[in-house]
Amino acid sequence: DKIISVGDQVMLGQVIQKTYIPSYAKQTEISLKIFRSSDQNPTFTCDEEELTTIKVPLPNNSKGLDRKMKLQMDFSSTKIHFTACDTDRGASVDVDIQFHNNSQ
Repeated sequence: DKIISVGDQVMLGQVIQKTYIPSYAKQTEISLKIFRSSDQNPTFTCDEEELTTIKVPLPNNSKGLDRKMKLQMDFSSTKIHFTACDTDRGASVDVDIQFHNNSQ
């Protein structure tokens, strides 16, 4: 799932939210890998830079596929703050990705 495309303008402090569901009924964790690419439409992630993996526990699988995990991305300053939340329990995981300007 592509979050932002090359050339998209993102405003300082802008928040983007996505909702995901488990892939199978008895799944107890959702794992999201975050990648960066310079390609407009990357086809494979194996050629892209993996920035981080966010793992959100979903321990109560009694609802099967009727569960949600919300991912919120807050674009602040030179970092992106990710908050991933199990909507049933309200438990969340926070991850910051710091970007550096490597141009000289």
